[in-house]
Amino acid sequence: MSIKGVVSKVSSNHYNNKELWSFRLRGDNNYYNTGEIKPHVLEGQSIEFETKLSPSGKHTALLDTVREWKPDSDVPLTNTPVRGFVKSFKKDPDKDLYWANKEARDIKNDKLRELGATRNTAISFVEMLIKVDGLKLPAAQNKKEEVLFEAVNHYTEKFLKTHTEEPSAGEEQVGATASVGEPDESWS
Repeated sequence: MSIKGVVSKVSSNHYNNKELWSFRLRGDNNYYNTGEIKPHVLEGQSIEFETKLSPSGKHTALLDTVREWKPDSDVPLTNTPVRGFVKSFKKDPDKDLYWANKEARDIKNDKLRELGATRNTAISFVEMLIKVDGLKLPAAQNKKEEVLFEAVNHYTEKFLKTHTEEPSAGEEQVGATASVGEPDESWS
């Protein structure tokens, strides 16, 4: 498996009277073991290498494949996908950029959800208008689709406008002062 990244740490461990070496890449939780051979890589160095996975799940870097890696200038280091996830090659990832992008995505998704819900409400409203003869459909079959489409668009825009506009101080909101009384006998 080919791995690319920026070395964040080179370390050794003493085990059974042996000094075992490994290194890590920025944004990656894996240790890449090199055994008793000290890797010839420096912290902050961009490298590319091959690795093999042991049955126990440990990564062994194949030192004869380690070479300098120069990332493409048009690919930002903070978003370079490697092995199915995003690695961060900055020492301190730019969290503000992440949250700004997330906020922009959230705003866009909220607007799309609002539009979808409003369109569904408009469809239900048009359906209700047809049932109570509040919307007359033309007799010609080919004109019905056009009338329905225009009605749904009209009420979608109207509901969006009503939802996004703040009422002025003297303006009454729909349903704000409606009194709850006995149901009309004509409804059954």
